[in-house]
Amino acid sequence: MKLGIAVLPKLPLAEFVRLGQECEASDLALWVPDERFFRDVFVAMAALACATSRSTIAPGVTDPYIRHPLLTAAAMASLDELSNGRAILGIGAGVSGFDALGIKRHAPATAVREAIDMCRRFWAGESITNLDGPVYAKAAQMNFSARQIPVYIAGRGPKILALGGEVADGVIIGHFTSRNGIGSAQEQIAAGLKKRSPERGKPQTLVWAYTSVSPDGDAARAAVKPAIGRTIKSTPEALDLLGISAPRLLEELERHGYSRSAAYDRAMCETVSDELAGHLSIAGTPQECIDRIRAIEACGVDQVIVLPYPAAGMTIPEMTRLFLKDVMPAIRGD
Repeated sequence: MKLGIAVLPKLPLAEFVRLGQECEASDLALWVPDERFFRDVFVAMAALACATSRSTIAPGVTDPYIRHPLLTAAAMASLDELSNGRAILGIGAGVSGFDALGIKRHAPATAVREAIDMCRRFWAGESITNLDGPVYAKAAQMNFSARQIPVYIAGRGPKILALGGEVADGVIIGHFTSRNGIGSAQEQIAAGLKKRSPERGKPQTLVWAYTSVSPDGDAARAAVKPAIGRTIKSTPEALDLLGISAPRLLEELERHGYSRSAAYDRAMCETVSDELAGHLSIAGTPQECIDRIRAIEACGVDQVIVLPYPAAGMTIPEMTRLFLKDVMPAIRGD
């Protein structure tokens, strides 16, 4: 099974690039979150493309709202050229920065479908005219040649996952790390496969996982619990899917909303159970993380993408290097 890592451009770009080079040396795929308002995702990916030579490079993930899909198509084709054919387009419904920029999500599955269609037609050299859907173009054509870049759709909802099964080269399951959640997502992907063109091969299945590794397993689990709370806030039906009752957690989420405060973090550490963390993260000691990744692999997943959440007192580079040193060799069988 392949492993990837989300290298978030919170770091100064020089340090960000050095960390990306270390991850490439351990054979990780490189994913760069398109989070507003950190350093620009395409600038960051271009820096990685110039400093690496083997790893695939992808936004993890962008969306059809924040930029016009035809600009995304041109940017991805430019990245693919710069990286000698290592680019992958990761795309989902998006949420980051929408409120600040006054962006409203309308018909997200339709918007993602249309954006992918427009990108693929643009890369094929077609002139794009589309006045019917939620994304608009009129007589636009890319002014340089490109290949058909692989497209991976990320999501957790049934419509997006089914769309991935129907049209994508890869489907990224958002945050489920146990058989319950992964199996349910695979069922939605399979529903989309029934509509898939026979000309397309089977899509890759990936899992995007909140990850924290630390010698102190409890500290690692505490580090991911605020993020897990936000996942449950946006997808409360996940609790039923996972067979977990968490009335106190739901009460705290109702009280705090999407707060990113110390009070919210404390409430999540108190009300997100270790059991729930096991379903929605890879968190614990190095051996606990190894065991969780192997369990994910046993579900038929092709790639796990690690999203680092360092424990208290640890930085993202420190946690990443601990993962590379104490987890990666066991997964690779070194």
